[in-house]
Amino acid sequence: MHPIHDELFQAWSHYFKVVGIECPDIHGLRDYRPKVSLLATEVEIDALQPWFAVQEIATDLLFNIYLALNHNVPAPPDDNRKLVPWALVGAASGFGASLLLTCIAGYDTPAKVQLRTYTEALLLLVATQHDPELADHYLSANSDAKIIDFWHKKISPSKLHKRIIEIEKQLGFSDVEIANLTEWRNREYQILSQSSHLSFLGAMMTCLSPNSVDPDILRLRLLGGLTLSSRRTLGYAATITWHVLRLVKAKFLPINESDKPLLTISLQDPISQRIMAGWFALEQTIPKYLSTIDADDSDA
Repeated sequence: MHPIHDELFQAWSHYFKVVGIECPDIHGLRDYRPKVSLLATEVEIDALQPWFAVQEIATDLLFNIYLALNHNVPAPPDDNRKLVPWALVGAASGFGASLLLTCIAGYDTPAKVQLRTYTEALLLLVATQHDPELADHYLSANSDAKIIDFWHKKISPSKLHKRIIEIEKQLGFSDVEIANLTEWRNREYQILSQSSHLSFLGAMMTCLSPNSVDPDILRLRLLGGLTLSSRRTLGYAATITWHVLRLVKAKFLPINESDKPLLTISLQDPISQRIMAGWFALEQTIPKYLSTIDADDSDA
């Protein structure tokens, strides 16, 4: 065990000795937090459905795509064309897994902070796959100064969203569809921004948020415990994943014989099987449940 534990305990106990008060357990909250998370019952998790289960599938799908981009080897691919999607899909998979765990632990506002990065990684995936020059700029942003320059000048959030709209137009989405999608992304992005740049409501909802079973009951969240607010968080995560995959499908999967997709799909390969089944599962289920994301009418 690292000596820091003894050092902290000595300082902790010394304080109480000096003030003449019985020394309480130094690890009170450390031991309590995991217990709160473990108390999440199936009933509570069921209140986050269908989006918890859908986001699990979405996260697994991203992970399998990441593996398949380099033939199931967890190392950078030799093909430069695959480097950027490999990194962004892998990063999104990691953030997606962390998002699920953070929601289960009951920390919905921190989960929204992760969701903002998750969303930007996925949208950047779309933009770079439709603009090889942008992918090259991203790949070459290998210093702090270049990274700042890339995100501020090349692809700020507003520029990124404009690129997504342009891509949706190129892919044949109707004006009505694009307007609805843009309004949806902007609305959710504002909520995510209030979690990253913390608004009063965001701060309050970090402390107290709706019970996972009864939305009229606010419960202390600083020690964990599932909250109904996570249904919207998970719903947006799953839905943005599904939409992004629609926008890059032709880049990843063979649609026409002349295509040169990023993925080589073989139905004899277990990873390929999971990719195709996961992709199909999202396409079949998400449209059915879209109307349930805002069922709790939560704005945070």
